[in-house]
Amino acid sequence: MRVIITGASQGIGYAIAETFAKHGHDLILTSKTATRLEASTKALQVAYPSVSIEAKAFDLSVTSACQEFATWALRQ
Repeated sequence: MRVIITGASQGIGYAIAETFAKHGHDLILTSKTATRLEASTKALQVAYPSVSIEAKAFDLSVTSACQEFATWALRQ
């Protein structure tokens, strides 16, 4: 199963991503801050190398970014 998680760079979003990764689910991640998202993605990839993780930063408080995210996520 592939799971989309927003706010995945820290806090509850990261904890949710880690929980799904522990169970072997592939992840599609987004967060507003690219540097934090990159760090979180690297940490998850190291901890769960068999899980496919795609990540890209989007500010989902902006309507056009929501549309871009949806288009990008569907291609993953």
